Amino acid sequence: MSALNGGHILLFMTGDFIPDGDVPFFTMSKAFAEWVSANGASHGLSAGDLAEVAASFTDWSQAWGDFKTAEQAYHSAFEAKETARRAMDANIRAKAGVIQKNPATTDGDRTAAQLTVPKGGRSRVQVPGSYPIVKKVDKSNRSLLRIFYGDSEAVSHSARPRGVAFVEIRYQIGGPEPVNAAAMPLLKMHGRSPFRADFEAEQVGQTVWFCMRWVNTRGEFGPWGRPFSAVVPG
Repeated sequence: MSALNGGHILLFMTGDFIPDGDVPFFTMSKAFAEWVSANGASHGLSAGDLAEVAASFTDWSQAWGDFKTAEQAYHSAFEAKETARRAMDANIRAKAGVIQKNPATTDGDRTAAQLTVPKGGRSRVQVPGSYPIVKKVDKSNRSLLRIFYGDSEAVSHSARPRGVAFVEIRYQIGGPEPVNAAAMPLLKMHGRSPFRADFEAEQVGQTVWFCMRWVNTRGEFGPWGRPFSAVVPG
């Protein structure tokens, strides 16, 4: 934007010259502090001004470094926790299926082991014949996807089919559309729509493939749904 003033063109800046993100702000503030240290005195700043800028940048630089260290530690701990939980989840489900089918297992055993106790007088739960479908993907948060899903035979609502306990979700980061869902890493066994998938900062912008299938209360699996993809939001 410009205007004339006594034959001279004046330029008016729009927007803030200080960047929002921490990384570009660190780059800008470092360059500013170094320039002020070398040139500030000859451009109207006092010795106190120079000292204040230097001290402020030292504090900011230390705090930024401490934050990056803590952030990396958090991501490492989070991934370790998720990996251990997925392994424990799969282990529980595999062993629970064996226990449930064993004729020696009583309802008291099931209660003590925190397993499902079958309700008397009800027909046997059927193997799922339908599969989960994606209804909406929420990308409003950085590094986070929230996937809303429903049943292929009941698209008007998000309830699980009768007798279904979980949806098994597998994923693949990048690459072409997967052809073998069972070969993909397990993301989680999830109970109710939507499910949340968290990603690392360096995975922003990458395409993630997902595959889902229903699992009934007897640990029996339905067919896989079609693979679907989403881009990790930034």
